[in-house]
Amino acid sequence: MYNKVRSISIDGFKTDYIQLQDLEGGQDDIWFIVDDKFLSKKIVNYRNFTPGAQQKEKHKWLKRHADIEMEISVSSDLPNASRKIHLPNGQVLSNSRENLSKGVEGFLKIIDLFETPKTGCYIAAAILTGFHAAAIRERVPSLRVWICCSSDNQTLKDIFKEISKAVVLKTKLEKRKYKIHRKRVLDYQRYLRKDRLEAGFSDFSRVKIHGIKGIRISVPYTNTFALVMNANAGQVREATPYLENAAAIFLNCGRAEPAPLRLTSNDLFGFHPDVLAQFKQAAPYISAMLRQWWEAFDSDKLECEWAKEMEYRARGAFTISDKRIVRLEIESQAMRLQLLYQVLLDFIEWSVFFGLLSEENAAHYQSVAQQVFAPESPISKPTAILRQANAPDVFLAIMRKLAADHSDSIVPEGQECVKHKNFFGAWRTISDVRYLVMEEDAWVQWFSKEVKHMKEVVSPKLDSGNQRSAFLRPLGESALIKKSGDNPRYRYDLFKNGTREKTYVVAIPADSLQAPAA
Repeated sequence: MYNKVRSISIDGFKTDYIQLQDLEGGQDDIWFIVDDKFLSKKIVNYRNFTPGAQQKEKHKWLKRHADIEMEISVSSDLPNASRKIHLPNGQVLSNSRENLSKGVEGFLKIIDLFETPKTGCYIAAAILTGFHAAAIRERVPSLRVWICCSSDNQTLKDIFKEISKAVVLKTKLEKRKYKIHRKRVLDYQRYLRKDRLEAGFSDFSRVKIHGIKGIRISVPYTNTFALVMNANAGQVREATPYLENAAAIFLNCGRAEPAPLRLTSNDLFGFHPDVLAQFKQAAPYISAMLRQWWEAFDSDKLECEWAKEMEYRARGAFTISDKRIVRLEIESQAMRLQLLYQVLLDFIEWSVFFGLLSEENAAHYQSVAQQVFAPESPISKPTAILRQANAPDVFLAIMRKLAADHSDSIVPEGQECVKHKNFFGAWRTISDVRYLVMEEDAWVQWFSKEVKHMKEVVSPKLDSGNQRSAFLRPLGESALIKKSGDNPRYRYDLFKNGTREKTYVVAIPADSLQAPAA
C-alpha cells in the first residue's frame, strides 16, 4: 500500500513524479515516476489498454492506493533573465533604450568573435531562434536548433561558458509552492554521481517543494539555450525530448541527430580577444536585452503568426522554376539554415525598429549574414539600406500623398464626425494649431497599406499599443505629430461624445502636410 504525499507534473509531459510512502516497508521520501513501466507492474493488462483507458485506470489506481495531499504543475518555459540589468558591482539599472542598445551591440559581437564569420553567425542565429523554438517547431516539427562541435581547447570551452552565462543569466526560479533550479551548462563529467556509473539528465535540474527535500527531476528546456558537454550517445538520446524546444551547443558529445549543424575545427580556430572582452563587459546588458526578445510578443497568437512569417520567408528562398512540380520537399538541413538566417535578419530589423541598432551597423551584420547563409546569391550592385517608415521624410511623404488622395473624405473644420460614416480624417484646431486628425486604427490601416507599395521601406508592425508607441515616439519628438507629455499616443474626443479617454488619434500639423516649394 502506498500513500501519495505530493504530485509533480512537468509542463508538456504526461509523466507524473509522485512521492510515495511504502507503509509496509517503512520507507519514506521515495520518488517514483508514474509512467507506463510503473503502472504495468501495478495494473493487470495495462499495456493492452487504449490510451484513454490507460488514463482512466491510472486515476482509478491512484485514487484507490494513494491519498493526494498536494499537486504541483511545473512550467518548463522559464525566463532566462530578469527585466532589469544587474551589474557585477551590485548596481541595478533599468532596461532603458540606451542600455538595451548596449545589449544588442554586445550580443552581435558574437558574429565578429571568431576568425570565421560562419561560426559566430551560426551561434547567434541559433540562440535567437532557440528563444522562440517552441512556436517555430509547431510550424516545422523536424527543426532542431542544435550545433555540434569537438575541441579540447580549454579557452574555447571557457568562451562557450561565457556565452551561456550571458544568454541564460537566471537559473533559479521561485514560485508560491516550489523552487526550481535548472543548470545552464550540462557537463556530464562534472556532475557524475557516485552511486551511478554515469550522469543522467535529471542531475541538471532540481525541484524543491516547500518543506520537503529537493528532488532531481528532468525539467524540459523550452525557449532557452543550453550548453551540453561530454555526453555519450546514450545520454544525448535521453536528453533529446527535453532539449528539442531549445537551442543547444553539444561540445565533445556523441552524435546528436542524423544531420546536426556541425562546426569543424577549422571553424573554431582563432578568435579575437578584444571582441571577447567587449562581449564579457556587455554580458548584463545582453541578458536583459534577450529577455525583451524572449517576450517580444504580447500573446501566443502573435508569436505563432511571427513563426509562420519566418517559415514563409525561409520557404521563399527555394523557388520552383518548373510549374509542373506540384509538391516540393525541402531538405531539412537547408530549411534549418534558412530559418536561422531569417530569424537573424528579423532580429536585426527588430533592433533597428526600436532604435537599438544603427542602420550602418545593421547593414554590416546583414551583409555578413548573407555571405554565410546565402553565398550563392551575391549582391550584384550596392543595395540601398532599408529605411524605416517613421523616418521624418518618409512619414511626411506618405501622409502628404494620403491627404491629397483622400482630400474629398476629410471632414471640414466645424463639421461633426459621425462614427458610422466612412471618412479619412478631420481638420481640427487644437491649441491654435490646425491638424489633420485621424482615428489611430484608421491611420494604421491606410498607412500600412501605403507602405507596402513602397520599395526600400520596412513595413512597420503596428498591431499592439506598445508597437504603436515605439513607432510614434520619434515622430512626436520631432513635432511631426501631436503627443501628450511623454506619451506619443494622443487621445482626443473626435466625435464630441465624451469618449476622449478611449479614442486614440494621430494628429499631423496641417503645415507639415504642405509640399515644400520647389
